[in-house]
Amino acid sequence: ELEAWSGVAAAVSLKSKGMSNYKILEARDRIGGRSRTEIESWEGVDVPFDLGSQWIHGTINSPVFEAVKQHNIPYSVSPQEQNFYQP
Repeated sequence: ELEAWSGVAAAVSLKSKGMSNYKILEARDRIGGRSRTEIESWEGVDVPFDLGSQWIHGTINSPVFEAVKQHNIPYSVSPQEQNFYQP
């Protein structure tokens, strides 16, 4: 979901070009567009749920994936052709 992370991607791009005087405006009071983690209580335990753009489609030449690696953000890789829904 590039549009959800476009502000972050713009900041990374500007910084990589040596620019330091810029502001990224967000529609909400946080970064990430629709991406966010909500905490819900389930059977007395707080459980985090990732909402929005949970998937990074493609890892080669992906500015989002590069930012994930650079900032040591935890991620996991799905096997190719994995079926999540059974017909």
